[in-house]
Amino acid sequence: MTLTFPLAADDFFDLVGVKAIAFNLSENQALSGLGGGELRATQLAPARWLAEIECALMTSADMSARQALFSRLQGAVNAFCLYPPHRAYPVADPDGSTYGSATPTVSARTSDFVLAIAGLPAGYVLTAGDFIQITYDTSREYLGQFVAGATADGAGDVAAIEVSVPLPAAVAADDAVNLIKPSGLFRLVPDSVHFASADSLNQTLSFSARQTHEAAS
Repeated sequence: MTLTFPLAADDFFDLVGVKAIAFNLSENQALSGLGGGELRATQLAPARWLAEIECALMTSADMSARQALFSRLQGAVNAFCLYPPHRAYPVADPDGSTYGSATPTVSARTSDFVLAIAGLPAGYVLTAGDFIQITYDTSREYLGQFVAGATADGAGDVAAIEVSVPLPAAVAADDAVNLIKPSGLFRLVPDSVHFASADSLNQTLSFSARQTHEAAS
C-alpha cells in the first residue's frame, strides 16, 4: 500500500487506538487594556483545535508498526485527518444508521456563525455539541460544533443553526457537510510523540496534533 497525504482517518487515526483525548479549541488572540481598565481582544488568526491523545496499551509488535507509521508523517511535515472520537456521531444517531448515505450541503450562509443545511434525512435531529465538518474552497476543512439543537423538516432542511467556530469567508452554498466522524486537517505537534514501556509486555503511546486550515494538497 502506498500512503497518500493527507492521510484519511481510516489510514491513520482509526489505527492508533485512542484511549483518552483532550480536544480543545485554541484561540489566537491578543489582549489589550484600555485606560478605564477594560479589556479588548483582537483575533489574530482563526482558532484551531488542539488534540492531546493517549492511546491504549499495545504489544511490542503493534508499537513497532505504529512507530513506522508515525515516522512516515515526518513530524509536522505531512498532514492527516482527525476527528473527536468522543463525538464521532450525532448524539441522536449514535451509530450513524439514520444518517445512512445522506450527502447534506450548506444551503445558505446567514452570518459568520449561522448557516442553513439541506439534504439531511427527514426529521433528523441535531444536538448542541454535535460536530460539523464542511469541505469548502475545494479542499479545506472547517470543523465546528452546533451551539443549539435543531430538527430537519420533512424535506431534510434545517433553516438556520448556529455554530461555535466562525465560518471561514469562503464557506458558501453547496459546500459539502459531514456529520459522521467529522474531521479536520491536522499536523503533529513537533516532538510530542512518545512511545514508552508500560511493563515487560506492553507499550504506551501519546501525541499531540494541531489543526491546520490549509488546503489539502
